[in-house]
Amino acid sequence: MYIQKNIQSNFQKNGSDWLNKISLFNRGLLVTYNLWDNLSWDKGFDTTRTISKLNRRFLRRLEKRCNVHQKQRLERLVVIEKDKPRNHVHMIVETPIHVSNECMTKHIVKSLKDTKGLGQLDLTKMRYKSGLIDYLTKEIQTDMDSIDLENCYFKGR
Repeated sequence: MYIQKNIQSNFQKNGSDWLNKISLFNRGLLVTYNLWDNLSWDKGFDTTRTISKLNRRFLRRLEKRCNVHQKQRLERLVVIEKDKPRNHVHMIVETPIHVSNECMTKHIVKSLKDTKGLGQLDLTKMRYKSGLIDYLTKEIQTDMDSIDLENCYFKGR
């Protein structure tokens, strides 16, 4: 049992170290949103795939509102938490330099309302990157994918 926990903690530490090295997030926002009931309780692969598609739709709408083109996409880290009773999504999104924080907040709210399947929203300004990345990688396990790598994007790394 102790050996399994030690391997698990080393895996989590390596994952958080990797994310700290490749991401900057100087003007980041922590976006947390719940999902509709049909996606909140099921923990299967098909549900995870559907949540990933919803994340992609939300991010594309957000990039369109921010007037960000293909070469200048928003830097982001997307985590789907399935370990809790209800599935939910945490996301760190970089605010573009040409958009104010207030405008970015409005864009996020409008994009969330336009995307069907997404529920209640919580926005927080990011102050300490390392602690937040440790919080988001607490669920990293060798047998479960919690980081939505399909929707993550890190500039130039």
